[in-house]
Amino acid sequence: MQEYTLKTKFAALDVPQAIEYLMDFGKIIEKAFEYRDSRPRLLGNLLVLERYCNTVQLGGAPEGFCSEHFAEYFADSCPDPYEWIAVEWSCDLLMQLVSIEGGRVDYENFEECGKLDLYWVPYVLEIIQVGVCGWLASAIVASNREADSEKSMTQVYNSLSREIVMYVQKDLKTALWAAPMEYEALRKEYGQYTLIPEQYAGVLKNDRRKKKRRRKK
Repeated sequence: MQEYTLKTKFAALDVPQAIEYLMDFGKIIEKAFEYRDSRPRLLGNLLVLERYCNTVQLGGAPEGFCSEHFAEYFADSCPDPYEWIAVEWSCDLLMQLVSIEGGRVDYENFEECGKLDLYWVPYVLEIIQVGVCGWLASAIVASNREADSEKSMTQVYNSLSREIVMYVQKDLKTALWAAPMEYEALRKEYGQYTLIPEQYAGVLKNDRRKKKRRRKK
């Protein structure tokens, strides 16, 4: 079995290898950060989280999701499913940091931890691949009537998935080696990044505009 790391060139893997890599991605991340303290671990989370939030803001997220429990806290601005993931991710990081620093976390499902984990990174990567990549592939292929739809969808989906994984690899490697004095500059830099390649971002923006028009009606 091939040994994979964050330095593995994901674009060069064949389909079975890519699947194997993604199945082990959580373990690959933890191994890379095994001897690192919470600072690079937090930075790795935040860099990917920033990309994720910027992607969600482009549009393309499902609608119609707001339980009574969520509505109690968010009133008329209840997050949609993808937005709620960002809220949960942020809250989880905060609880872990409080616990690591010796604070008390009054949440029955919370387990004390010695180090900040990177659980959300592979989890969100999978969500984006399954949800957004699949939807984008369908939208792009549907706009090209001359294309072989099944073949084109597979090509677009694979291309998107590979680029997204490489973005995340880059972010985590950046977090591993960035000096604390670089953190502020990285925060500003990542304000412009998404998980979706620029050439596909317009599709999400158009979908967002359509949703706004439907709401006005």
